[in-house]
Amino acid sequence: MKNVLIPILIFSLFNCKTLNPSGNKNSFKVSPLNDKGIVFIYRPSFFAGSAISYIVKANNQPLMELNNGVYKSFTFNPGEVTFEAETIGSASITFDVKKGEIYFLKGNVLAGPLIGKPFLTLVSNDIGEKEISECMLKN
Repeated sequence: MKNVLIPILIFSLFNCKTLNPSGNKNSFKVSPLNDKGIVFIYRPSFFAGSAISYIVKANNQPLMELNNGVYKSFTFNPGEVTFEAETIGSASITFDVKKGEIYFLKGNVLAGPLIGKPFLTLVSNDIGEKEISECMLKN
């Protein structure tokens, strides 16, 4: 039993706050671009499903590997964009990117017995800015 509890305790201690020990929150004073839209793709840090990562695609083009507790921003030309994520299960969401607008696409995982199912959700800017401030920028 002790051999099981120690790894769980160690993993539960690591989240975006402990990985950014300075305690400084990320600043999101992003100026919208006049001719493009900006999409922040992020995944909050949760213990459940934390070992699972997946590739996020936009219009069938790979963008990033989405790990636990990270974010990255991308610019898009105005128009409809379909975002996809896949493990054994899959998720997709399509929305119209408008010029000069900022969007927050939240990724998550529903952990299953063998592998997790990804989820993608478009959230409000208030929620996205708050949640992303707890995450690390992915290079």
